[in-house]
Amino acid sequence: MAEPSTTSPGSTDLTVAQVLSWQTTTLTALATRWSAQARGLTTFDDSAYRAVDSSIDFWRGAAGDAMRAGHETRRTATKTLITALTDGAAAAGAGATELDAARTAVERAVRTAEANGNQVADDGTVSLSTSTHQTLLAQLPDAASYAVAAGALQVDANSSTTAVKQALTDAGTAATAVATSIEQAFAGLAESETLISPAPQNIDGREIWDTTSDPQGRAILQRYLTGGGDWYINSDPEWSEYMMSNQLLRSQLEEPVTTAAQAALQGYLANGNPSQAGTPQSLHAEIENGEAIIGYQYLHGTDSTVGDFTFLPNSTVKPRGDGTYEVTMHNSYTWNDIIDPNPQYGSDQTKSAIAEAITLGTADPYNIHINWTGSTTLIMDASGNVLSQSGYPK
Repeated sequence: MAEPSTTSPGSTDLTVAQVLSWQTTTLTALATRWSAQARGLTTFDDSAYRAVDSSIDFWRGAAGDAMRAGHETRRTATKTLITALTDGAAAAGAGATELDAARTAVERAVRTAEANGNQVADDGTVSLSTSTHQTLLAQLPDAASYAVAAGALQVDANSSTTAVKQALTDAGTAATAVATSIEQAFAGLAESETLISPAPQNIDGREIWDTTSDPQGRAILQRYLTGGGDWYINSDPEWSEYMMSNQLLRSQLEEPVTTAAQAALQGYLANGNPSQAGTPQSLHAEIENGEAIIGYQYLHGTDSTVGDFTFLPNSTVKPRGDGTYEVTMHNSYTWNDIIDPNPQYGSDQTKSAIAEAITLGTADPYNIHINWTGSTTLIMDASGNVLSQSGYPK
């Protein structure tokens, strides 16, 4: 993965290495995919329109009118989507050509400078190479002659500096224009119609693209695309509710929570202390993976190198009059992960390649740590058998 740039794509601080590493073929692939998606939607829209329009022959009345009106609303949205895809494809295709030309101009300026015995720094500054200095020293024995010759060659190097830096500036301007044109193509879409589609699903022999998204997925993707750095989300109400709502995760937490409650009860029976701070636990957790821009699907598995999933139990035990015990738990949970292309998933690799092309290298992996607390109450007998349970994660 490329290191994140500290400047905007159109900045004159773009380096030679950055421009020469541009992979514009990914933009071309993106244009092809968006064009295919637009064609597929157009075909589907035309077919649906004909079917709905002909329904007036056999479905009359309020229900039929409502169906046709609803379809017209959806058709308007579909046409907006088709236009965005078509414009985006055109922008990406043209952008690939423009960036190719800009990269070639930088390559040409660098080659010309090096052919004249110069070396080119990453910022575009051109100076006499070591071999050129050595040649001058060997051919011109006195310092005065050496200084005159080196000075004359430095004039040419200065001219090359101007050429290389201008090519870098032009490349930055082109990059900004390309990014702007792609953004403008999709600017009219609602948030729910985000279209950075990684790969099609094959359903009944047809390519179906998943453009579903949610706020968490869009936030995770945006931070990745902009190189936003590590992200610590601590007891944020929206994120807490989001993570607690995942049923796959809840099912994985039931056993460790029950075990911690049983340990708290045994501790109480042994020492009479109602407050029991349990032992922190670390485990691996997995939730669904997929092709959409969905928060769960970007997370899809904790990463052991940054902490995996951590569970910190904190319990209070209270005896009940019927010989049973009420164990109330206020637990802390933390999802620790790395947002990066996972080689296990081909879709991640494609998403990463597209992100690199769109952002010209600013896309960068980051660690994400999501912490939340959840309460649960368990009624248990003296042997630790659970008689009832309410709260998270049950």
